[in-house]
Amino acid sequence: MERHEAVSKVLRDMKASGLIDPKYAADARMFLNALWGAGWDKGRYDALIHHRTKVILQYNRDNILVGSYKGFRDAERKTGFRAKSIQSALTRDSLTKQGFYWKYA
Repeated sequence: MERHEAVSKVLRDMKASGLIDPKYAADARMFLNALWGAGWDKGRYDALIHHRTKVILQYNRDNILVGSYKGFRDAERKTGFRAKSIQSALTRDSLTKQGFYWKYA
């Protein structure tokens, strides 16, 4: 989406929802253009990418799948193992102390 199009859409929505008085639209347009120039669109894209969670799979020593989790926090909550430990085992591709392998789906 181009700068002009994005700024116009945001400004239109702000006016329609009553967030901004139409007489201040020119000032708001300058502010929104400055936000865009500061990387607003890239920041929004990066936030979407980083908030996606990867599915994590848990295998026992015999390479049998014993669990599937929607991310580190989900795995931590359901298994009782610390998320940092799971993440560390994933990056090292090694067994955890508890005897499990962890892989991304």
